[in-house]
Amino acid sequence: MGAKERTTGRVFAKHVENTTTVLLSEFVVSDVEPQATLITDGSAGYRYFDRLVVNHSVGEYVRGLTHTNGIESLSGLC
Repeated sequence: MGAKERTTGRVFAKHVENTTTVLLSEFVVSDVEPQATLITDGSAGYRYFDRLVVNHSVGEYVRGLTHTNGIESLSGLC
């Protein structure tokens, strides 16, 4: 699980056993600044947050500046 600051390139990542709503919510609350624009994939685990979404399940991976490519590229390094 991870987050990336687009302006600085700083990455926050941790290994998790699952991606439950509770776990995702705890990560966002503890590691994402409240004023940040949250951009996620379509995971329902983020549904309680004000966010921009790219819906991978329908083939959407980018919409203008809305995408998750920066953090997803990190998984290729692991």
